[in-house]
Amino acid sequence: MLSILFILLVVSISSYGYSSPYPLYACASVHLDSSSTKIGTLYFIQISAKSPVIIRGILTGLVPNQTYHGFHVHESRVDDNKPNCTAAGAHFNPFNRTHGALVSPKKQRHVGDLGNVYADHDGNARILIEDKIIQLGKGSRSIIDRTIIIHKDIDDLGMGGHSDSSTTGHAGARLGCGRIRMRPWMTLRDVLETFLS
Repeated sequence: MLSILFILLVVSISSYGYSSPYPLYACASVHLDSSSTKIGTLYFIQISAKSPVIIRGILTGLVPNQTYHGFHVHESRVDDNKPNCTAAGAHFNPFNRTHGALVSPKKQRHVGDLGNVYADHDGNARILIEDKIIQLGKGSRSIIDRTIIIHKDIDDLGMGGHSDSSTTGHAGARLGCGRIRMRPWMTLRDVLETFLS
């Protein structure tokens, strides 16, 4: 994963000064549900229209004891400073698919299905995800102005046999969320520190 990221960053660096709209950057300030308490910032980068999106960041203050939490993009945007995570609506699912895993084929998952993130014994989730389905540019798979949500429980990836497994992965309540905003630019130093530190 890190070797792929390094290659992407080399391409990103080489593109500085050119007229292409890529690379694209975005970020999300994540807060606890209906609270002004910030638990972290997530950063997104996409090198070209055909390249995957890389998500990097740390979320803190989660339930400790080494638990997994469902992690999804939802369809609607929320308030930046005190987000009501329920207002984010359902999973981002523009093609009306059933719920699946991050690694599922695109016809067998929602666009917003990003699997689970792992919270360690201190309640910190260190996130490094690569996904080829979501996009930062324009189009039906764009996640800009939508909401990233971390859930209370593990996502069963559609295989749990619960009544909501095929829609939400039975991932439970919404612990925290943040609006995904386009970030106009990142300096080379910011890119290296954010995605390779």
